[in-house]
Amino acid sequence: MEAHIAEGLERMGVAAPVEPTAVQIKYCLYARKSTEDDEHQALSIESQIKEMGTLAAREKLEVIEVRSEKHSAKAAGQRPVFQQLLAGIREGKFNGILTWAPDRISRNGGDLGVLVDLMDQKALVEIRTYTQRFTNNPNEKFLLMILGSQAKLENDNKSLNVKRGFKARAEMGLFPGRRIYFWLKSELHFTSRTGKHLSLSNIYNLLRNPIYCGVFEYPRGSGNWYIGKHQPLITKDLFQAVQDKLAEENRPKKKSQDFTFTKLMICGICGSGITAQEKQKGLVDGGTNTYVYCSCCKSKDRECKNPYIREDRLIEQLLDLLDTLDIDEIGARHLIEKEVSRYNKLRAAMKDKSEKVSAKEMDICKYAKYLLENGTLPEKRELLSPLKGRIVLKERKIALES
Repeated sequence: MEAHIAEGLERMGVAAPVEPTAVQIKYCLYARKSTEDDEHQALSIESQIKEMGTLAAREKLEVIEVRSEKHSAKAAGQRPVFQQLLAGIREGKFNGILTWAPDRISRNGGDLGVLVDLMDQKALVEIRTYTQRFTNNPNEKFLLMILGSQAKLENDNKSLNVKRGFKARAEMGLFPGRRIYFWLKSELHFTSRTGKHLSLSNIYNLLRNPIYCGVFEYPRGSGNWYIGKHQPLITKDLFQAVQDKLAEENRPKKKSQDFTFTKLMICGICGSGITAQEKQKGLVDGGTNTYVYCSCCKSKDRECKNPYIREDRLIEQLLDLLDTLDIDEIGARHLIEKEVSRYNKLRAAMKDKSEKVSAKEMDICKYAKYLLENGTLPEKRELLSPLKGRIVLKERKIALES
């Protein structure tokens, strides 16, 4: 039948169509893994190369080079290895791409458009994935653009979800972020040499240390920088990106108010310090009452469950604690002597000839309780600081531990 058609066309003076010569496809195997991947679902670079290498052997595909990188594909033109791959296609070094899935090569419109343009120019003959093929065919190019656009949509939605989640945490009174802290503690069970978990401040110090990208300052704060002979763990670009992120999170904050017991007590569950904050409660008559709540600052354990306690109830327990202490353990004796001395000087200046008051006549315990209820913040701290032990707050109860 085909011979008759060709003969008929020749009699009519029409040249028979010439079958296109099969183009030899030379592939570049490209693997990518980045921070946008889900650890439990995305294949590692090694697995991608192994699976696609097996496919190439089975299908007898000619693989010229194997290239891999660990960069995000969310922004166009930000992957150096991928840019080298495109340059190799333009130079005719290879005309096919072998990769695990479409989202490995593009998650943004810019890079996706470059790939389609190369197909239109016939420089890129085929993109082969584990389950699909994309050639210079309108339907296949359209499908490729759909899958690439879907990956971009996932990225955009993920960004919105993260921002919404951060806002929800802030509205709950929880500081957004700190994912590195939870990752090191809960998933990697990372500890120091002494077996303790890193505090949040330790993690910030690590992230700000430039020695991990190959440089160091000596002495610190001198402005003298040196290039280390050690192998850098990260690139300078990654280190700078981390610093920019930290700068965004560390905007100037409102100066915290100083409270009475924050520097005198520790959490009985995780060992962190105790912090305090004011809360206002509306009254029926339209006024407000202000209460101070003391709680764990969670510097050593962000998941600490030690509950808060109101400061007035904390003082009640401190008053009871004073009754159990020896007089010499209460740091009020010198305060009484100071007050009595000032009182006697005042009387002398007023030429009061009555007998002077003696500090020995004062009830130290009663005076200590008076200061605890009515004294100034420095007086309260001065009263409690000489205690032989530290005050521990646990489950809304305080105790003096040696």
